[in-house]
Amino acid sequence: MKAAISLKIIIGHRGTGKSSFLQRCSKNFPEQGPFYDLDIEIEKHQGRSIEDIFLTSGEEFFRKLESQIFEQLISNGKMIAVGAGFNLENIPDFAQVIWIRRSSDLQGRIFTDRPRLIKDVEPLLEYEIKRKDREPLFSARASLIYTAPEGISLSSSAMNLEEHLFRARWNLPSQGQVQNVGGMRTFFSDDLRLKILAEPDFFELRDDLLSALQMSQQTEAYPHIRALYALRTEKLKTIEENEKIISSSAWMDHPIASHLQVAIKNSQNIIRSSHQDDIYSGINELAKATDVHLKLSPLVLNWKDLWAGHQWQQKDPQNRSFLPRSLEGRWKWYRLFQKGRQKLNFWYESQSSAADQPSLLEWMMQPGKVLTFGAVLGSPVQHSFSPMMHFDFFKNRKSSFFAIDIKKQEWQEAFPILQSLGLVAAAVTSPLKRTVYEGTYLLTDLAKDLKAVNTLAWNKNIKNWQAENTDFLGFIKFLEGEDLPGPAVIWGGEGVLSTLQKALPEASAYSVRTGKPKEQNREIDSPSVMIWAAPSRSEILFPPKHWQPKVVVDLNYVENSLGRTYAVKTHARYISGLKFFLGQAQEQQNFWLQVLDDNSMKDNS
Repeated sequence: MKAAISLKIIIGHRGTGKSSFLQRCSKNFPEQGPFYDLDIEIEKHQGRSIEDIFLTSGEEFFRKLESQIFEQLISNGKMIAVGAGFNLENIPDFAQVIWIRRSSDLQGRIFTDRPRLIKDVEPLLEYEIKRKDREPLFSARASLIYTAPEGISLSSSAMNLEEHLFRARWNLPSQGQVQNVGGMRTFFSDDLRLKILAEPDFFELRDDLLSALQMSQQTEAYPHIRALYALRTEKLKTIEENEKIISSSAWMDHPIASHLQVAIKNSQNIIRSSHQDDIYSGINELAKATDVHLKLSPLVLNWKDLWAGHQWQQKDPQNRSFLPRSLEGRWKWYRLFQKGRQKLNFWYESQSSAADQPSLLEWMMQPGKVLTFGAVLGSPVQHSFSPMMHFDFFKNRKSSFFAIDIKKQEWQEAFPILQSLGLVAAAVTSPLKRTVYEGTYLLTDLAKDLKAVNTLAWNKNIKNWQAENTDFLGFIKFLEGEDLPGPAVIWGGEGVLSTLQKALPEASAYSVRTGKPKEQNREIDSPSVMIWAAPSRSEILFPPKHWQPKVVVDLNYVENSLGRTYAVKTHARYISGLKFFLGQAQEQQNFWLQVLDDNSMKDNS
């Protein structure tokens, strides 16, 4: 029975990282094994791939086989990763079920090496249909939810933090156990049945999310964690029902716009908050409050408003907190930047109350108040691997690295703000590479030649930014060992087109908006190689239907890239751009090393 109680089942969507999480667990916690990846065990049993089983025997046969082999494994295995479509009713009640998520689950994934489940729809739509069907099932069965950062395997420090989290959760010996990680976490009704990975300073108890009974259950479950009671309803009855919880809470968040008066204990810290969509209305509202902590959480649509909120908070950082909101989570980096700079900071574990809240591990990765930071700049960047790729590099210099969304038209306003906050290094991505090239920065010869910039470093001695382009060297490394039969077409390109044409002078560049060769490029009727350099946007055209390339080289590494869709449509061999990314990113670090010394990482003045 003891072995049965320790059984852990890993679930999650396709491509979310279940197998790689299992591998990290087998390395970090060998005593928790044996470890099994159900798909791998099925392939061993059948002597053929999962894709071949689906193609030749069908999904019904596979699902029966999947259940049979799972029943065999649970008699011996202690940790098992199952496929996204596994019937969760087969999991024993006593098992701990770990739902592995990534933020990119919502963006969709396209697979070039896995069986199609709905063949008459586009690959991305297929994923979305399955995601919506499976998500409620995962949520209902999970006993622990873990959101892994994008590209976590690129950072040894991030993986160490993950290890410490699960050592603490599973009561395993550790020299760096995680207990209280600080910050605040909003408590949801579903959290009553879930295990938590780490403890915050405070649980926020919102009366629009929890009933009086649920609040009582929460305080009984975590009596040692202080509560922040957040008044969100305008119902006196709700206040009366929650009076006991309110009186025992360490903080009381009373919106400035609320008409209800609540009795406040002298021992409580009082927050007067504004959640108006308009930041300036919110600031004016809070000007009426005195002798309390002020919380400003507006919908922030542009950099001017973000800067206004930041300046408001910095006028009295001990008594003001600024928590910008957006629809797409573009201010997550700013909330991380404010760690150690203000009293109210929120992170999430199972679910978030705002798109801009960082996940638990993202919160833990931020060291606290830093004087300087690096960032990947571009749009979109929410799922960039750059924060993981460069985390260790900047951590060793007592600095941070963020993903910051900047659109081309925002550059002139946003960049000076970031420099004022402490930006000293940047990885520049689409659509900003040409925009930065046209700025007044000190360009290397290669950046001048390519007329594009993908790397910036602040040189405090000359008080200017040095600008480089590492894409060319990264692409040369990318091509090493690849057998690419000609002729080749470059589909799209934007800021990397000059790089690609320098590395592949015989390739012909095509416009993704017209589907025709760009100026001074010849027409190719039947290319063997497609260099996919187009962004994933609705206005992008696909190549002519009669083209049947043998290889698709995708410069993107995101899992919903249109390059993947094209490879699936044409049945071409697919090469991901991850190797290209890693090559140019390593060159970026080499450049930063040349320009930045220890002092410049601590003082960007």
